[in-house]
Amino acid sequence: MSPEPQAGLSQEMAMDIEEKIESSDSDFEYDLKAPELFNQTDLNDLIRDLGLPKSASEILASRLKERNLVTKETRISYYRTRERNLLKYFAEEDNFVFCKDIPGLMAAMRLKNYASNEWRLFIDSSKRSLKCVLLHNGNKLGSLPIAHSTKAKEEYTTIALILDKIKYEETQVADMC
Repeated sequence: MSPEPQAGLSQEMAMDIEEKIESSDSDFEYDLKAPELFNQTDLNDLIRDLGLPKSASEILASRLKERNLVTKETRISYYRTRERNLLKYFAEEDNFVFCKDIPGLMAAMRLKNYASNEWRLFIDSSKRSLKCVLLHNGNKLGSLPIAHSTKAKEEYTTIALILDKIKYEETQVADMC
């Protein structure tokens, strides 16, 4: 079948163009290898790297599953309770929720080379709450919340209580901000 000449093209030119298109199609190569599926660990790492909250994590996992991009063993509902394995490092007393084992928490968060002198304690309060976080020197790692209260105010006795609860002397965090 000969191509219809377009405006401004002769029959010969149109056939020459058609031949070039057909020959370039046969030169085209492609690789149809199967996509690499996400397992639970890979998906968890991706979600952590993206810093997604629970709701967004579950949506992403669900969408990947819809497109058959996760292994059959990957659980989508995992993100509803992903903090469960960290709860053992926290306690609630005297209107505070606080970390009772900072080195253990660091290990659970895959910070195996935890050195307390690389972190500093930051305490902040507002009208609604008092928060304590560990900040990494150099900001190479994200902040790590270690204490919180919605009833306490930033006073000397409160700060002393927090430092006692998080075992500040034992963990030897470098500085207070």
